[in-house]
Amino acid sequence: MLKLADENDRAALERFCEGGLLGAYLNCRLQCYGFDYDFVKFWCAETGGELTALIGALDNTAILLASAKADHAELAAFLHMMPFSSVMTTVETAERCGFQQYTTKQALLFHSGEPVPAAEEAVDLKAFY
Repeated sequence: MLKLADENDRAALERFCEGGLLGAYLNCRLQCYGFDYDFVKFWCAETGGELTALIGALDNTAILLASAKADHAELAAFLHMMPFSSVMTTVETAERCGFQQYTTKQALLFHSGEPVPAAEEAVDLKAFY
């Protein structure tokens, strides 16, 4: 079930975001803005006690990160009722949600299988942004 996320959810959301392009994008929004501003909101969903989806909205644009275990019918219904001008997600998630019309974009991937290297020093993402 989807719920509006708050500071108590931060650690779980950060772990859920690890390892992927959309997760990195969502984590940047989370680190830059957190839960302090009205123009950014985060919703998360659990299925069987496991975090399965995260939606991060900034103004009228949203990013959806969902696992295969997510309730895609619920996610689709939520996205249809919200006034988002665009939603960024994977093709697989869009298809699982039943969206038949969408625009695809290509993303560059690391082919070596190595994780993205960590920054040499801590960066204040709010200051950077």
